[in-house]
Amino acid sequence: MAFWKPVNKKTETLVNNFGDGINVGVPPFEIGENELTYVRNMGFDEYPALATRSGRIFFNSTMPTLSSGFSIGERANSQLHVVQGNTWQYWSAGSSAFVELTTALTKIAANIQDFNSGSIRYTIIMNGYEKKYWDGTSTSLNLGDGTTPLTSIFIVHEGRIFACKGAVVYYTGINLINDWTTPNSAGSITLSQAKGDITGIVAYNDKVIIYTEYSMHELYGDSATNFRLIDVEGEVGCLCNKSIAKANKRLYWYWYDGIYEYNGGTPVKISSNIDKYLEKISYANRSLVVAGSQDNLIYFSIPYASSTNDLILVYDTSIKKWTIETGNFKDFVTIANKVYGLRTNCCKFVIVRFSHLFPNFPLFVIYQCYYRCAINSIWQYFCYIT
Repeated sequence: MAFWKPVNKKTETLVNNFGDGINVGVPPFEIGENELTYVRNMGFDEYPALATRSGRIFFNSTMPTLSSGFSIGERANSQLHVVQGNTWQYWSAGSSAFVELTTALTKIAANIQDFNSGSIRYTIIMNGYEKKYWDGTSTSLNLGDGTTPLTSIFIVHEGRIFACKGAVVYYTGINLINDWTTPNSAGSITLSQAKGDITGIVAYNDKVIIYTEYSMHELYGDSATNFRLIDVEGEVGCLCNKSIAKANKRLYWYWYDGIYEYNGGTPVKISSNIDKYLEKISYANRSLVVAGSQDNLIYFSIPYASSTNDLILVYDTSIKKWTIETGNFKDFVTIANKVYGLRTNCCKFVIVRFSHLFPNFPLFVIYQCYYRCAINSIWQYFCYIT
């Protein structure tokens, strides 16, 4: 009579550091051993291990409750500027309160840019209805005359303002903010191959990148006599100007099917691991997506199945990994390598500073489900920081 042979039991130890971040782009059975199907408030500061995200520091909450017209920007990489409703104000180091510059704005989000002519510095805001500047001493002044385009899509690059309306880029004379018409100094450039109206513009390296909904263009040159426009191959565009950010010498932005990276040549989609979150953004709310950057990190604040921004997709450009943070930020600005986020929380708008100096240490919970059989090896991991 044959006896059953004893089965040797062997315990297998599985060590994971979760350093590959989140991946919901494939079925859970197919994710990597160090990937997660769910993560909140974890970061890559301790890479290759996943660790509690960097802290956030409460900055200010003196702003009133409003439903529209909030934006933040900077002056001289040191002074925080805020548009709230119809008011433009700023906060300097050592201040105890915001200083008002004007209360005559339309209640709509604005674009705030810093312009340094060499002899004088201007802070410029445009919102599509008003166009104003501040020289650091006087009250805010109107920018230009009837020749200045009414738009919120503009940037400052190499001593000029480049402002977009329709499929046309307007530019000022060198080191001038009010001259839009002088021949051979100021002028305009029409995007003959534009696929719709211009939706975004950003200064990148030695050129200006211009987006429409379905196209991308590069503007080279430094004077009215040598500006040269090159159309980027493909039909990738940009949906909202504030979703564009730069980090690690690369350009990042949000489009219909995901988030793209650009370093010359053809834009590359990088969001396959987190596209399921982007798919929950409704068509009507795509313009709410905003981006910010700090060192190698890009923050995309999105309205995830919501009408307001309530989730942050974080991409580490140096290791090309994604993680996710909670938070409801509707605008970002980077000042002295610190990211400031304008947040709406319980119907109150506050400013929060993202910091690598003061880490949070909240409750850390890892839920791990592990099963191994002769046919398949299955892992699912869930991380959440409360």
